[in-house]
Amino acid sequence: MAQSLLEVHRNASSDTELPEETETEQPVAEVANDVPPPTPPTCPTCATPSCTITSSDELRIVGGSNVSPKDKYPWIVLLTYLNSPSGQGTLINDRTVVTTATIVNSMPVIMHIRALLGVYNRAATNASISSLKIKTAYAHPGYSSTDLFSDNIGLLELKVPLTSYKIACLPIEVPEARPVSKATVIGWGATFPNGPLSNILQEVELQMYPPLLCFTASAKVTSKNLCGGPGESVFDFKTTCTGDGGDPLVVKNGASWVLIGIALDIPEIQCGVNRRPAMFTNVIPYLNWIATYGPGCKCGA
Repeated sequence: MAQSLLEVHRNASSDTELPEETETEQPVAEVANDVPPPTPPTCPTCATPSCTITSSDELRIVGGSNVSPKDKYPWIVLLTYLNSPSGQGTLINDRTVVTTATIVNSMPVIMHIRALLGVYNRAATNASISSLKIKTAYAHPGYSSTDLFSDNIGLLELKVPLTSYKIACLPIEVPEARPVSKATVIGWGATFPNGPLSNILQEVELQMYPPLLCFTASAKVTSKNLCGGPGESVFDFKTTCTGDGGDPLVVKNGASWVLIGIALDIPEIQCGVNRRPAMFTNVIPYLNWIATYGPGCKCGA
């Protein structure tokens, strides 16, 4: 029997906070691709991995529903630029957020970027929301704004590492693993075509499609993309939509959520039209790049 794809690589650490530094208007373009990778921190001990989830196992964006309970996905990040929403990201350790290169490049001055943790309702003020500053941003060097399917992945390093947090785990590639049949996507994107962004965090379970079906969505689809959408029912319209860029695509493995994909907000693939699939960057081909440019303690399972 083939092994499950979802053997988990857990990441967690507890670091002391660093002192604040004087901010300068540092453009993302200068730090995205041309700087050497950061030196991994010294981790004298690894804390208990923080990949745990809440007790609810229920899986409920077009065709989705409000996340319940509200803290079900404590590692999802709402990214803002000049106090306006720019997309989503996923916290994978004490200081690294994974998102898309499109989103990274849309926020050209680092001092204006904020990563918000603890958001459920974007329109509500909540004392539990953490607004975190960014130290460094990386867009994958293979990414081009003329091709939103290829190498569309980016990283944000928090200015001050977190000391209390929960994360989504990274997968590891398992030879001859069976493909994932269903996965869940979470975000604040529009809930119907041409609609406004949702204020309430949404979740939806998608049927994951085989690569040959993904290639029918666009001639630009690559082997490093994943895609998914509605099941066989003609009344099933589940998909991502405008504003869902950077959404985490996750599957549950034991007591953990595993990040397998990052949602791509691609204008040519209109959400909910002709049952066209939602597109994602597959995380597995970029694990080495994430490990190189994603600072933070890496704790084994």
